[in-house]
Amino acid sequence: MLRSFRVGQLFNIPIFLHWSLLLLPLMAIYSNGSYEPVNIIWTTLFFSLLFVCVLFHEYGHALSARYYGVDTTDITLLIIGGVARLMRLPEKPWQEFVVAAAGPAVNVVIAVVVYLFLWLTDSSFFPEQQIIGSHNFLQYFALANISLVVFNLLPAFPMDGGRMLRAVLNIKLSRLKATYIAKLVGQFLAVLAAGIGIYFGHYTLIFIAIFVFVSARAEYQGLKQEAFLTNHQVKDAMKQQFYIVQQSNNIEYAVQLLTNSGQQHFPVLNMMELNGILTHQQILRAISKKDTFAPISDYMIKNFMVLSPEDSIRTAYQLFQENRYELIPIVENGVVIGILDKAGLNEFFRIKAAKN
Repeated sequence: MLRSFRVGQLFNIPIFLHWSLLLLPLMAIYSNGSYEPVNIIWTTLFFSLLFVCVLFHEYGHALSARYYGVDTTDITLLIIGGVARLMRLPEKPWQEFVVAAAGPAVNVVIAVVVYLFLWLTDSSFFPEQQIIGSHNFLQYFALANISLVVFNLLPAFPMDGGRMLRAVLNIKLSRLKATYIAKLVGQFLAVLAAGIGIYFGHYTLIFIAIFVFVSARAEYQGLKQEAFLTNHQVKDAMKQQFYIVQQSNNIEYAVQLLTNSGQQHFPVLNMMELNGILTHQQILRAISKKDTFAPISDYMIKNFMVLSPEDSIRTAYQLFQENRYELIPIVENGVVIGILDKAGLNEFFRIKAAKN
């Protein structure tokens, strides 16, 4: 993978490292302000272990989500933190609140364990020098975990605090409306953080602010599309005027239909029974082989999916996204009453977006 590479899995959840983590040594030098090799080694070790804590943080989200029946696609570690990609959002607001809070809770536990060790060994709780070394490593490590807690609990959607805010709002408001408000709050805080970063020359803060601003908008748009898909049925987008071909017809007949009608893909029937799909690609394949007088049955695709007019548009969208279907016939009472292809579905999206 160009952007990230898999390093293993834990609890059946794949773990990926983003290429940006290659900048870790530079981050260590920049943060420490020292070019001494021993200091660079200690700081690099510090950030490496901190990213292990970030990984545990993401597993806090993933495993709590699993408890509520939501699986996690994967976990990716980036130079600015981690991302656990859930298959879907938890159904109830309080479940989302728990899942969002579980990540920072892991960092609280880590900090408490480290501070307990420092207390038992009569060590100071606070680092006495700025440069990280063996004498203050644990103090900085505990402090970093507390900082992660505070940072993640800021109500800057889509960070953990923003998700918790969305969950609270979702108790009284729809999820879409709650997300919209959380997005506005998150983007306001992102702009504020970017201004602070520019004023003080803190470039990492600027980068994080941009990431939060863009991610908040992207997640809201994704949820908006999901709501749109849920509220529409296949019959709203299917074509009701279309051509069919018989499997006994030859490819030349399909070429003529393609040329004259502009329809790209065709349901293939044997009398009245739906037996396959003839795609634009299969027609071109027959033309390139100069085999246009062959029966359509030689080129039709027999592995296809059908939907009913009452099915959700989301189902059709997922089929097109996850599989290589070019055409989905819409069948009611055993009769093909419509067709839906990727181009038609995208055009439906564009028209609805223009109206809104």
